[in-house]
Amino acid sequence: MCWPIGKAERRYDGVTHIDVDHIGERAIAGIQELSSRSDIAISTLGYYPNPLAPDPKEATLAVAHLKKVIVAAEALGVPVVGTFVGRDWTRSVEDNWPRFLQLWPDLIMFAEDHGIRIAVENCPMLFTRDEWPGGKNLATSPSV
Repeated sequence: MCWPIGKAERRYDGVTHIDVDHIGERAIAGIQELSSRSDIAISTLGYYPNPLAPDPKEATLAVAHLKKVIVAAEALGVPVVGTFVGRDWTRSVEDNWPRFLQLWPDLIMFAEDHGIRIAVENCPMLFTRDEWPGGKNLATSPSV
């Protein structure tokens, strides 16, 4: 997990196994050495914010940090970054699509430019009653 260092604001966030804000050659070498010594491969770096949050500051910070995770994955030779698509829960699913289409193609291109694939978790992000019925993740299930 690659959350920014700080206090968790909801369940399951705030875990920082790899601090991508301060990753350099020394940290990369240390992570790779530990992984090799432990005979453990890192298949995915994870960061699960809400890039489509209704608060523009929250959304901007999420996207900026997600890009750092992508760059760190490339540096570490980890081929995949796992994340959420996000959702503005104050709007309908249909009303989220224009913003999704504005943001996500550029993020996917950024990842591709760094040789990274994006894995989207389809958890609806239902942690409190105010998130019902749609949750905070647009990508929750295939359309029927």
